[in-house]
Formats: sequence, C-alpha cells, structure tokens
Amino acid sequence: MPGPAGAGSAGPVLDPVKLLKQYYPALALAFVVGIGLGVASYFVLKYFVPSYTATATYECLLPPDDPRNPSGRIGIGGAEMERFMGTQAQVMVSPLILDRAVADPDFLKTQWHKRFVESGALQPTLASRKLEKEISARTLPQTNLIRLSMSTPDRVDSKIIVDIVDRAYRKELDTRNKGDTAGRREALGRQVDDMKNEINRLTLQRDTVLEQGKIETYDRGTGSDELQMDNLAREIVSVRSDKASVANLLAEYQAKLEANNVAEIPEKLREESKKDPVMVQYEQKIASLRDNEAALRKQGYGAQHPDVVALNANIDASIRKRDEYRDELLKNMFLGQIDQIRTGLSNLEAQEKSLDEKRLSLSTRQQEIVLARAKVAELERRIEQTSKELSTYQMAYNNIQIATTGNLDDRVKLIAPAQIPKELSFPRLKIMVPLGAILITSLVAGLIFLREVLDQRVRGPADAALVPRIKVLGVIPVASEDPDRPANVETAFRDSPNGVTTESFRQLRAPVVQRMDHAGHKTLLVMGGMPGSGATSVASNLAIGCAAAGDNVLIIDANFRRPGMHRVYKLPEGPGLGDVLSGAGSLAEAVRDTSIPNLHVLSAGTPAGRSLPERLSGEPMTRLLAEAAATYDRVFIDSPPAIVAGDGFSIANRCDAVLVVVRAFAEKRGLLGRIRGQLADTRAEFLGVVVNAVRSSAGGYFKRNIRATHQYQQNGRA
Repeated sequence: MPGPAGAGSAGPVLDPVKLLKQYYPALALAFVVGIGLGVASYFVLKYFVPSYTATATYECLLPPDDPRNPSGRIGIGGAEMERFMGTQAQVMVSPLILDRAVADPDFLKTQWHKRFVESGALQPTLASRKLEKEISARTLPQTNLIRLSMSTPDRVDSKIIVDIVDRAYRKELDTRNKGDTAGRREALGRQVDDMKNEINRLTLQRDTVLEQGKIETYDRGTGSDELQMDNLAREIVSVRSDKASVANLLAEYQAKLEANNVAEIPEKLREESKKDPVMVQYEQKIASLRDNEAALRKQGYGAQHPDVVALNANIDASIRKRDEYRDELLKNMFLGQIDQIRTGLSNLEAQEKSLDEKRLSLSTRQQEIVLARAKVAELERRIEQTSKELSTYQMAYNNIQIATTGNLDDRVKLIAPAQIPKELSFPRLKIMVPLGAILITSLVAGLIFLREVLDQRVRGPADAALVPRIKVLGVIPVASEDPDRPANVETAFRDSPNGVTTESFRQLRAPVVQRMDHAGHKTLLVMGGMPGSGATSVASNLAIGCAAAGDNVLIIDANFRRPGMHRVYKLPEGPGLGDVLSGAGSLAEAVRDTSIPNLHVLSAGTPAGRSLPERLSGEPMTRLLAEAAATYDRVFIDSPPAIVAGDGFSIANRCDAVLVVVRAFAEKRGLLGRIRGQLADTRAEFLGVVVNAVRSSAGGYFKRNIRATHQYQQNGRA
C-alpha cells in the first residue's frame, strides 16, 4: 500500500506513466479515429482538390573557356556560379517569361486556363499573375541543378504549362545571346572607375586631416596627447596636495610665532640649536663650574661656604645667559624655517600655475583633435559607403562579363524534360494517415492534460498534499476494490482483519497513535469534509484497531444531525451524548459496551436530547470530554461534515486533536484548504488528512499495491 504523503508543493505534479495507463483506451481510440480521419480526408481532398506536379530539371555549367575551370563544371560553393544559377531561376518565373507563356497557343489547350476566360476571351494579365504564384523555380542545394515545377488539378495541364514556360525561357536566352550588352558593360565600368577614384580621394583627405592634426592614432585614448593630459592631471593633483600641506604647516608655524611661546617651537629645531658653538661653550662652562662645585663638596666645604656660594651664583648666571641665548637662537631659527616654508609655498604656487597653463593648452589641443576625429569619422563612413556601392557595381559588372562569356544555351541545359505525372502530389495517403493519427491523438492528449491540470478534486494523496500545511497520514482504498469485500466498511477491522482495507487502517493507526502519544493527547475529533466522506468509518476502525491493541477506547457520536454509530454497533439510540449534555443522565450511565473487547460507544442520544446542536459548544461538553479522557485511554469523536455544520469546529475547541477525512473524487483542494485554515484557529492540534475511497487508476501503482497486499495476506494465512 502507498505510504502517506508529505507536505505539498506549489502546483500539481502529473505522472505521465500513470496518465498513459489511465487514459490509454481513449488515446488508442483517438489514434484509430485519427487514422480513419486521415483516410477519409485523403479521399475527400483527392476528389475535390487533387494536385499533380510536373517538373523539369536544368543543369548549369561554367563557360568552357573559363580559365578558372577548364572542365566547364561548377565547383560546389562557387560564388559566381551560385549567383548565375539564382539569376536564371528568377528569370524562369519572371513576369516577362510568364506573359510570353500565357500568349503561347498551347496554353489554350489546358483546362487550367478556363478559370481566366471572361465573355469568351482569355484575360492574360490575370492568368499571368496567377501563374506567377503557382509556378516555382529553385536551385537544389549543393548541386548545379535548377528545378522548374507546376502543380495543377489536371495531370496533363502541369506538363503543358512547364513545357510552354521552358519554351518562353529558351526564347529569352536567345534574345540575350543576340543582344548587345557592350553599352551596359561600358557604363558599369565607368561607374566602377569613378567610385575607385572617389575612394582614393576620400582616403587622401582623411590622411591629410590626420597629418595636419598630428593625430598619432585614430582610436581615442591611445595617442600621446591623451597620455600627456592624464600625466598632467596627476601632477596637478599632487602639487595641489603638497601646496595644501605646506600652507597648513605655514599657518601652524605663524600661529606659534604670534603666540611668542618658545615651548611651541618644534623639537627638531631644539635639537639643532644644541649644536650651535656658543650653546656648546655655555654647556661646557656650566659643566665645568658644576665639576668645581662638586670638588669643593668632596673637600668638605659646606653649602654656605663663600667659595661654594660664589660657584653656585656663577652657575646660575651662566644658565640664565645660556637660556637667553637659546631662546633668541630658537626664535631666529624658527623665523628661518618659516621663510623656507614660504619659499616652498611660492614655488608650489608657481608650479601649479605653470601646470594649469599647460593643461589649458592641452585642452585646446584636445578640442582640435575631437573636431579632427569627427571629420575623420565622417570620411571613414563615406569611404565605407562608397566601398559597398563599388562592390555592388563590381558584382553587376562581373555578372555581365559572365553572362556574355559563351552562349547561354550552352550553359543552361535541360537534362530532364517535364513528364505527365503518374501520382498525386497532393493529397498523399502515406502523409495524410499518420498526420491524422498524430493530430487527433495530440488533440485528445492535450484535452486530457488540460482536464488533469484544471481538475481541483482530491483524487488521491498527491492531490491532498498539494494544499499548503497539509500532511497526509493515510490512504484508504475504495471497498469495492478490496478482494476481501468487507460487508460493512465501518467495522472492516473486525469483520475482515486480513483485508486490504483493514491493513490500510492499520497503517493509518500507527502515525495517529504516535502523534497523540507524543503530545499526550487523549481526545481525537474525526471530521469529514462533505457528506459521505467516510469520517464515521475512519473513526470506527481506528477505535477498533486501538481497542485490539489493548487500549480502553470510547467512541462518541457527536453527529446530532445524522447519527450512525448506534446502527454500526447495533445499540439503542439513547440515552447518549445529547441526553448527558442536557442533564438527563451521566456519562457512565450513557456509555454502552460493544461486542468488541475494550471498545465502548456513546451514541448521539435520543431525538429530544440531540435537538440542540449548540450544546456541543458549551461548558458541559468540555467537562464531558475531560471526564472521558480521565476514564479512557483514547476517545474518538465522530462529528458532522464541515461543509454542512459548524459543530466540528466547536468540538475542536474542546478536544486535543483533529483528523480530517476527505473522499477521493468528491471534494476539492479549495475546500480542504479552507477547513485547514479554520482549524488553525481552534484549540485542537491538526494531525493531518485521511484520503478515503481512493480508486486505482487503470492498472496504476495503487492497483498493483492492493493486489500485492492481498496476496501477501493470503500467503500468510496459508
């Protein structure tokens, strides 16, 4: 049996093999009908619009004295020969040739000409224009052959018309051979020479512009002017950056000078001042006096001794003179530093001015280059245009040379004259039959595909899984396809324990019990989508299966509108749920035992007790479910279909979990999605969906699985 499907995707997924097996009778019938339609179309078209085609084949040759090919035969891919063949094919069906053909006396022997007879006289213009549309002359690829063809309803007419067109073409060849083409050739030669001179003049003018403008290369951005402009721009940016840095430093030094604060003088100048000779002498003198003072101390002279006092006074005086000299020296050095910075700033400003002048000069030069390039581009365009025109005139000149080399009659040979056709060219049976079969079969296949795509019904687990947030927990086959044929589907678990239907319920029980136990749920609402979905059968068989596993199970029939559990288990109608909710009895008094161990049923109740479905949404229902959950291991609740009553949603706000049952080929995905959305607002956890009464698809995988399950069960019993 197929396992449950997971969450669905965004769109329908069609199984081509399954569709082929399901609809192969219709496709086979369409194929046969298509063959019949093709045969019928053949005979209808043959009677009303038959067509016979006569053809004449010509061979084209190079002139025998052509030095490029002494054999006179075409080399495959020869450009000149291809042009010659194309020209001759166009001449064969040109208005001039066809007008001559219509004027041929043999044309009046055809049946085809009668369509253009008015008031007993032929209308040659109409006949010629119609003939131009229906006759054809084409070159055969990779050959030196031309084929002239004509199709008519009468087999003799097609040959006559091809023959008279051939005669008119031959007459035109004779006229051309005798004609004088020297004047045209001379005129074309003069035009070719004039265009060559014009190209030379334009080329010289372009080179002059390039030379006068000193444009080294035509491509923009690759000349020395562009490179020089780029380098100059980088130099200007660098100079302006250095100028800004020097200006900032000068402002900083001037601020320090105005503050007249020696402490603000840079440390570098202080270090340089220490190397001044006078400063060195002061430092040496101070050091010598301190050495003398230290020597007196060692000799025992005290701080108040006159010699020590005199030395200290001398040391202090020397330090003051040193500091005064140092400050004056630092100030002079600082002023010198500022003068150097000013000089550097002036140099940078001069350099910037010079660079700006160069840039202006180069900018003017670039404008001149742009104008020169525009003129060069225009000259190049005119050279290219004139070259194309020269190529056209040169080709025309060469064609005249080819056409006048040798006799055209010797170059275009009729190697296969037209014959009276023996078979129809249209219609053809071997084309009409497969074409009809393909068209009709494709049409039917397209209709089948369109029907499958547009069909919104839930036909199986795959369709249900397409609905967002839906998990398919189980699939129950239609009972009529179960080889065991259970008498009552509601009690198939009891009546046919080894049947395919029962095995499907076993497979459904496993995920349902697992999810309920994992979440600690006791009460499960089984709700159908539409009437006849099979919710009662699913609830009953799940309850029987859990009871068979040893659980103490209670089934509550909450379908006040159409109760059925009491009939399934042959129990009295009441007292039941409605009576307990109305206060006419207790749960323990209303529950009935069944013939199945561990299975108990609370029927819907007497007609009076279940007259108010609103009681299902009241507090007594909440207390009843709580009492049932405390008394039994599992409680299964059967409710009315969601599409006809809202009782199920009321109960879903009071139970632990809910399971939705849909019937295959009876409910649509939109309904299932709407039910899922409404259940999302209730207290109960949505466990998933059961697809009931699924049918096999004409030998598809589901039918094979049913057969395999049945055989396996039978072998086990044997």
